Amino acid sequence: MDENRRVGFERRGKVRDREDALASTRDACATQSTTALRANSLAKLIGTVTHLNPMKLLIQSKTTIPLIFIPLLLACLGLAPMARAVGPDTDGSIPGSNNGEGIGVLVSRTSGVWNTGTGFEALNHLTAGNQNTATGLRALNSDTNGGFNTATGVFSLFSNTSGFFNSATGAYSLAHNISGTQNTANGYAALCVLLDFRVFSHV
Repeated sequence: MDENRRVGFERRGKVRDREDALASTRDACATQSTTALRANSLAKLIGTVTHLNPMKLLIQSKTTIPLIFIPLLLACLGLAPMARAVGPDTDGSIPGSNNGEGIGVLVSRTSGVWNTGTGFEALNHLTAGNQNTATGLRALNSDTNGGFNTATGVFSLFSNTSGFFNSATGAYSLAHNISGTQNTANGYAALCVLLDFRVFSHV
C-alpha cells in the first residue's frame, strides 16, 4: 500500500513538473512573440519616418489645406453685405432722374434732380443741387445745393457747397472753391486755392 502511494506521489510530481515546464514555455513564447511584434512595429515606424518625402507632404498639404478654408471663405462672403461701409453702394438709377455708381454716391439727396456721380463719395453731401456731374474720388463731395457744375478728377471741386456753373478738370482742380461761380479750371490743382470768386475765371 505504501509502495503504491509512493508511486502515485511520484507520478503526480512528474505531471506537475511537466505542467510547470509547459506553462513556463508558453510564457516565454508569449513574451518573445510580444517582443517580436513590438520590434516589427518599431521597424515599420522607423522605415516610414525614414522614407517620408518632404515634397510629397508639402503637395498633400497644399491640396488639403485649401479645402479647410472654403467654409471660412463662404462665411466671410456671407457676412460681407452686413459690413458697415462709408455709405451705401449706389448702383444705377436714383429717384429724381439721378444716376450714381460707387460707395457713398448721392446718398444725401433729397430733391436734387439730373445729377450724375461716379466714384467713391462723389456728390456725397448733395441734397438739393441740380444737374451736377462728378467723376472721381470725392469729386464735388461737399456740394449741397450748387448746380450745373462739372468736376472730373480726384477731389475736383471738393469744397464747393453752393457754387454754380463751375467746370473743373484735373485732380484737385478748384478743390477749395466754396461758393464761387462760373469758373473753369483745367489741369492738376488748377485754381486750387480759389475760395469765393464770382466772376469768370479761366485757367
